[in-house]
Amino acid sequence: MKAIYVIGGICNGKSVVCRYLEGKGAVYINLDDLSQEVLEKPEVLDKVQSLSEEIEIKDGKIDKDKLSQYLFSNTMTTHKFDKIVFPFIKDALDEKTKNLGDDDYVVVEYTGYYGQPREEDIFLKEANTVIWVESSFKDKLARGDKRGLPPFELTWRMRVQPFDEEYEAVADYVIHNNSTEEALDERVADIWASCC
Repeated sequence: MKAIYVIGGICNGKSVVCRYLEGKGAVYINLDDLSQEVLEKPEVLDKVQSLSEEIEIKDGKIDKDKLSQYLFSNTMTTHKFDKIVFPFIKDALDEKTKNLGDDDYVVVEYTGYYGQPREEDIFLKEANTVIWVESSFKDKLARGDKRGLPPFELTWRMRVQPFDEEYEAVADYVIHNNSTEEALDERVADIWASCC
């Protein structure tokens, strides 16, 4: 199996890139979706709740609004949460990809990267290719608006994300998603032809 990881901050267009690569034959897995599955496991919920009284769990379900408020309050709380949850997400990812062959491709959308070196990251250390998708603040605002995400919420979440230099340091390819859909498709096609 060959793993392509797509990283980048909120509202940069990672999902669009992943869907294009899926159309080329790669298996598309979104780690945010896996995290939702993981957060239904009692053993994970117990560990997460131990982080803070602000995190509420009722009837085996985590209060997502309260969790969001906690996670995006500062970088330290985000990292503490990730250190607990990431190993469970990695296990879920390994389970989903265990039957893929040597010539198969998987494209993984990875929103939770938080700036550590590639060889130290639980996911990126196994990546064959890492693609960083970035875009202008204006374009992020426009995408956020389409998702119902107001500017203050977008900028609040951006505070805990890595600097551009940290994304670039671990990436094999960079996609500047600031132009047309046609330009984006052409850039992704070039990357696919180059690495796959």
